Amino acid sequence: MVNGIDKKALFKLTAEPYLKPISDLEVGFYNLDENTAKIEFQLYNAKGPLLISENNVDAYAYFESANGSVSDVIDLEVLDGLNGVVGITLDKEFLQASTDTKVKGQVYVSVNNVDNNPKNNEVAVFREFTFEVADALINKISSFTKIEYIRMFDQLKARILQR
Repeated sequence: MVNGIDKKALFKLTAEPYLKPISDLEVGFYNLDENTAKIEFQLYNAKGPLLISENNVDAYAYFESANGSVSDVIDLEVLDGLNGVVGITLDKEFLQASTDTKVKGQVYVSVNNVDNNPKNNEVAVFREFTFEVADALINKISSFTKIEYIRMFDQLKARILQR
C-alpha cells in the first residue's frame, strides 16, 4: 500500500571490477522510521541497466552498523526489471539497534541456476555504501515527562468512561 510518506533514496550500483572507495549515500534515516525507510538501487553495467526479474536472479543485501548490529541477509524486491531497479524497506528493529551510527551495506545479485550445475553459478558483489541512522528528537523527552503524560491520558480516559 502506498502511503505517500515513504523516504526513498535511489543509488546507482555498477557491475564492474574496479575497486572504489565506500560510497556515502548522503541519506539518513531515524530509529523511529517504520515501513518508510526505503533504499532503491539501479543495477547496471557498461551496456546499461541490467535486465532483471525474480525469475532470473536473486538480489539481496546485508547491513552492519558501526556499533556491531547486523541485519539478516535481506531479499531485495524487483521494482523495475527493465531498468534494473531493486529496493528494500529497512527493518524498524535494525534501525533502532543502529541508532546514532553509520551503517555499511552491500548488494549481491546471483543468477538463478535452474539446472544446479556448479559451472553456471554466478554472483556479483556490488560496492559498499553507507548511510546514517539518527535518534529521533522525540526520544529525548525525559522519562518523568513521559510518565506524567501517561498519567494524564489515563485520567482523561477514566473521565470519558464515567460520562
